[in-house]
Amino acid sequence: MTVSRRGFLGMAGGAVAGGTLSGGQPAAAARQMPHAVAAGDAEPDIDQALLWWPPTRNVNTPIGWKDHLFRFTSFYNGSLVAAPMPPLNQTPGTVKYREEGFQLDFGCWDGWFDKDVYPALYPGHFYVYREDMGFYGVGQQHWSSARTPVLCTEYRTHKGVTIRQSVFAHLKGGGAVSTGVEPLYAWIRLEVTDILPIAMDDGGPVGFAIRVGRNYYTFELPYRFQDGITLTGYPEKSPFLADVTGVNVSVGGRNGVRISQPDEARAAELGWPNNTRPGGVRMEILTDAATRPNWTQPSSRIYNLRTYLDKRVGSTCDILLAMLPQPAAEFDRELALGYEGALAECERFWSAKPATAATIRTPEPYVNELIDRNTQFSEVIAEKIPGTNQFSFLTGNHGYDVLWTTPSSFTSHMFLDPLGYHDVVAKHTEIYLGTQGTLKPPGSAYTVHPGYYGSPRSVQAIDWLSDHGAVMHLAATHALLTGDQAYVTKWTESLVKACTFVKDVCALTGHKGIPGLPPPGVATDEGTEVVSVWTVGWFYKGLTSAIKLLKKVNHPRAAEFQQEADRYKSVFLQAFTSYNSTQPTWLHPDGNRYPVYSENLQDVSAHPFGEVPRLDTGPMFLVYAGLMAGSDTRMQKFADYFRYGPNVAHWGNGSRKNPLDRPILDREISSCEPIYSWNLWISWATGDRHRFLEGMYSLMAGGHSVQTYTPFEHRHGMSSCQGTNGSAVWMLRHAIVDDEIVDGELHLLRICPRSWIATEPTVFQNIPTFYGPVDVKFSRASDGALELSYAARWRDKPTSVVLHFPVEAGITAARVNGSTVTRGPDNTAVIGP
Repeated sequence: MTVSRRGFLGMAGGAVAGGTLSGGQPAAAARQMPHAVAAGDAEPDIDQALLWWPPTRNVNTPIGWKDHLFRFTSFYNGSLVAAPMPPLNQTPGTVKYREEGFQLDFGCWDGWFDKDVYPALYPGHFYVYREDMGFYGVGQQHWSSARTPVLCTEYRTHKGVTIRQSVFAHLKGGGAVSTGVEPLYAWIRLEVTDILPIAMDDGGPVGFAIRVGRNYYTFELPYRFQDGITLTGYPEKSPFLADVTGVNVSVGGRNGVRISQPDEARAAELGWPNNTRPGGVRMEILTDAATRPNWTQPSSRIYNLRTYLDKRVGSTCDILLAMLPQPAAEFDRELALGYEGALAECERFWSAKPATAATIRTPEPYVNELIDRNTQFSEVIAEKIPGTNQFSFLTGNHGYDVLWTTPSSFTSHMFLDPLGYHDVVAKHTEIYLGTQGTLKPPGSAYTVHPGYYGSPRSVQAIDWLSDHGAVMHLAATHALLTGDQAYVTKWTESLVKACTFVKDVCALTGHKGIPGLPPPGVATDEGTEVVSVWTVGWFYKGLTSAIKLLKKVNHPRAAEFQQEADRYKSVFLQAFTSYNSTQPTWLHPDGNRYPVYSENLQDVSAHPFGEVPRLDTGPMFLVYAGLMAGSDTRMQKFADYFRYGPNVAHWGNGSRKNPLDRPILDREISSCEPIYSWNLWISWATGDRHRFLEGMYSLMAGGHSVQTYTPFEHRHGMSSCQGTNGSAVWMLRHAIVDDEIVDGELHLLRICPRSWIATEPTVFQNIPTFYGPVDVKFSRASDGALELSYAARWRDKPTSVVLHFPVEAGITAARVNGSTVTRGPDNTAVIGP
């Protein structure tokens, strides 16, 4: 099942020469220097951004294993779901498991409940955050200090006792997946971590109620309330299909309950042997409290566990939950590891790091952990495709568990490759080689072409024509950042065919589009065939990225494709100017009227989301695509339309009710989908420091959960949706190490936040660039000067390495590798190669 995405709303020393491959950058007429912030102005930092952006609702967080077909999902209120088939969008391999969901709801009863059981479910559909009273319910979340993703939910009880729920996933054997469907478990620990000195004491243990049923958290269609895509409870989904049994057990001096499911009949199309899903042990709970847990059945096939903890710090209760029912011998094998034993295996697994991986450490711990945890999410929200040796990233968890290629490409070219996780990118994008030329592009003017990249059907959500350009860009960027000759050899002719596809389709005639540009096609989820800025921009971005690579390897067709790119850009700019000459205008605060540019280049029926595409997939994207310069007045005034225009006045002083309300730039990010805040590339290109940093920090605080760092498609809506992390990390990486702002130059600290100039060093180590890996480490010395260590391992030297003095942080003097450098009149110094 696929639901429309939008329709649903130590530093290394010495420079090393070597290798034959390097990258290139878009040509620039001159260096764009950052605009200084006026003296006394408060510059954005993460602490400010966290005040701008209240915590998001409806947070879900994936708890899983790299590339496993299944993931557990922890919700902001502590509820834990094991849904082998996700509730909204599913890849084909998970459909077999559609009836196997399992959900645990947790809550202390020490005064909040009338009985020592979980309250009955509402009789009708309900928004979950309304039931549990807001952003956190009774839980507040954070990650443990372990390298393993161990998610902690704090329950601060009425009587003054704090209980921590900790949960992590463990794969049988503790190593990399082989089949992708090996037994997967969630280890859950409840532990008393604090007791107030004047805590209320009734002399008894601390009670915990756990409701046990099938997963019933999903999303409601269509948009109905203020968050658009709102986590919704469907109580009728909660009862199990057959009776579940709970048997008292005692293990190692601890008392508990073992919960098992019987063999159950399944529909023939699901493919279970003998049309029967084999039963087995699903869960066991063990407590060190003197009071034994109690298993009851208050309603039809929905169960309650009453469990207890002694009222002392350190008292624990452990729960082992299998993703699928397991034979007793297999479950006992895992149980014998214990919580600590399983965690030790996980620590070995999660501590491994590729030699190419970058390290980024700033004086802002929030920023550091956001990078670290999203690096893990990127491989958890992915799968090994059943029955194959292929891997794929997915777009999200517990909702978008399929692949939209264009936004998911951000995980590669904006996030993991710039962080040095090159093998991960190569492994998860190999699938495009296998499907190239086998799929028809989504448009009536198109036929199957040997060069077209489309989303593989084994994971595909909805075909976007832009996917072709996105794959070209991610593959070429990977080659340019890595210099991996084996990869270049494997992909070069594939990219040549992809460039040929662009050239061939631009030569097509007899369609309803614009001669010389790609014919109309499906641009996003709505299915309308149109010549869109989005598609045209991605084709150009992919084409020019591929050309850079082909030039580096002296491919004989590089000049031919460069000529095609120049022609393409000229035709587009003429068409853009012509079509938008008749568009409505708006009154700018400067007293002039400017066009409200369209996201398309031809008339189509009104978009159901109104102006949202103008912002998210419209003309500002052209700066990132390379079809417009950030200094172009048209782009700057169009960004102002969303900052100061009639939509802002239309909102008034009230609060937004839905991400599909008339769009604006809210603290420099899109009010609909933060991932698509293309205005930030305008600010980057022009050196608009304050807006750049306001948007960069807003992506991290407003586009992510401030507790678990999970990225959102839009605030309060679709959580654990990859992509926003890519936009944020692209920004912070280029703030310090920028290999794209000027062709042939590497710029350091060009838009460095003031907060990163501190006595505590900021470290950007082993950062991949188009020229080779770079190490940068800097701090404020005791004399107020910038102390910077810099090293590089060049594949191809840039013409110059430019240091920007962070004058906004009061830095007017600098030492590089121990030697004083002279600040020029533009607050820069050339420090290399």
